[in-house]
Amino acid sequence: MVWLRNISILNQVYLTILIVDIFIIIIKYSRLPNHLRPLLFLVVSDFLVEFISDYIKGTDDSNNLYLYHLYAPVEYASIAFIFYLTLGNRTIQDNIKISVFIYVIIVVISTVYWQPLTHNNSITYMIESTFVIYWCFIFFQNILKREDLYQPEKDPTFWIIVAILIYFTGTFFTIGLIDYFIISNKTLASMIYYATFPFSFILYLTIGLVTAMSTILSNYVE
Repeated sequence: MVWLRNISILNQVYLTILIVDIFIIIIKYSRLPNHLRPLLFLVVSDFLVEFISDYIKGTDDSNNLYLYHLYAPVEYASIAFIFYLTLGNRTIQDNIKISVFIYVIIVVISTVYWQPLTHNNSITYMIESTFVIYWCFIFFQNILKREDLYQPEKDPTFWIIVAILIYFTGTFFTIGLIDYFIISNKTLASMIYYATFPFSFILYLTIGLVTAMSTILSNYVE
């Protein structure tokens, strides 16, 4: 594990948060609502990608961007599945399935024609962010339509969706800026890269905390 010393403190912290999340979700898995159980797959897959990516950078510092090309459709499918289970409307669910199919096609086309495996896949991440932000607003719209005594602060799903919205809104802008400045100003691009970590921390710390408190935060009604 000597290679761990060669990666940044932020990367080390990120891996630690993901490991803790995995253990918390496994322990609390049986008590989680069905629509939040896909979080386990999301966190495990993200950990594997980040672990392998950091290992590559920490050993021979070779290009690891191909991992994120492969992971992009996996990440979106995982998050889309959470929305699919959360948003019970049949039409919305069909649209979510269609969006996953469209996104996979976009990833393939982008990789083949625009941004190869050795290039930062900013186009696909920005499109993914757009899709996810849209589903977040559909979720909030459904909340506004509710006529019962719904208390969002007691709903674990609400906090997860808020964290997802923050993460993908931040990702939309930072990933796009990295791709722009990596050509003209690599120092600034590196700084923007590290600016993405707070958004990741917000998402996965929220997942860990909400999962740990899942028995307390249990007001969601489908």
